[in-house]
Amino acid sequence: MDKKGKIERTVIILMVIALWMLAALNSYIPEKAEPADEHEGILRFHVIANSDSARDQELKMGVRDYVLPKIEKEITSRMTGADADCDIAEEYAEHNLERIKKWALRYVRDKGFDYDVTTEVGVKAIPAKQYDDLYFPAGNYKALTITIGEGKGQNWWCVVFPPLCLIDCENSEYKEKFGTNAKDRIVLKSKIKQIIDKHESQEPKNKKPKAAKSK
Repeated sequence: MDKKGKIERTVIILMVIALWMLAALNSYIPEKAEPADEHEGILRFHVIANSDSARDQELKMGVRDYVLPKIEKEITSRMTGADADCDIAEEYAEHNLERIKKWALRYVRDKGFDYDVTTEVGVKAIPAKQYDDLYFPAGNYKALTITIGEGKGQNWWCVVFPPLCLIDCENSEYKEKFGTNAKDRIVLKSKIKQIIDKHESQEPKNKKPKAAKSK
């Protein structure tokens, strides 16, 4: 075999080896992890402060106290005991983002701040959180979020549906429709726990739990 033939043969062998190695490498590439399923049936409400300064945190809580009763009143007007479900709360939030923004912005301006305000509804990857004695595992949750200014401060959150945070409001219309005594609160927490447990039981058994991160 002449020199040219040897070179061609060597090139072919190297190409075959390269293709084989590429195929072998691809077979070992792990599949892209699928995003965690949404915890359906739960709508969270978040207010994120501009910063962690005392003034910005106080403003955040003021926005919460000003906006939450308005949201509560309008969601309540769309529900009856039989028709109360998360879809109604989500639909309300999605169709009233601009109104909710105006409420929050009005309060911010009245307090002398020039921060912008943004509102959104979307699925968020949220670390594990404790709400009173109820544990929310890390995962994807639908949330209505108000962000004040740069949104670099700590956030306040609660559960809008089932109405765990709304029944804590003073003069809440939920007091008439859902009640606020200890027994009613236990029922609400039990309902939320059932939703979470159902979701957890449906996750793939071989799925590794994500480490919770504090925010």
